[in-house]
Formats: sequence, structure tokens, C-alpha cells
Amino acid sequence: MPSNRTTEIKKYLQGAKFPADKIDLVEHAKQQHAPNSIIDLLEQLSTPEFGSANAEHLTEYNSMDELIREIEKIE
Repeated sequence: MPSNRTTEIKKYLQGAKFPADKIDLVEHAKQQHAPNSIIDLLEQLSTPEFGSANAEHLTEYNSMDELIREIEKIE
């Protein structure tokens, strides 16, 4: 059963285009007037290590389910 947090995240990211990176998702949530707690959570999503071969590429999430799994690791 999805948590209230998961339901809230999905509400504010409804209509987001996937694949999407952290910046896209934060921007979409802000446009949907998401509360700061949701914005802060999205901003905590992992990014590639500085200096690694992928440093210039943010992690892309291919679906809402994939994004929710990553968020659940943070919480």
C-alpha cells in the first residue's frame, strides 16, 4: 500500500515527462506548487559523483515507479 508521502509525490509530479532527471522533476514540482517538503525530498535524489565519467549527466528516472523506489531509499 502506498504511503501518504508517495501519494503526495505522485500528485505533484502528475503529468511529468519521463525519462526525467532531478532538475526536471524539481522544476515540475515547483510549477505544481508542491510544498517545500516535497521539493527538498526531490533535491536529495542522488547525482553522479563529481569527477566521474558521468559527472556531466544527471541520473535519469525512466518512470514514476523507478523514481518512487529511489525516494524510498532516502526516507
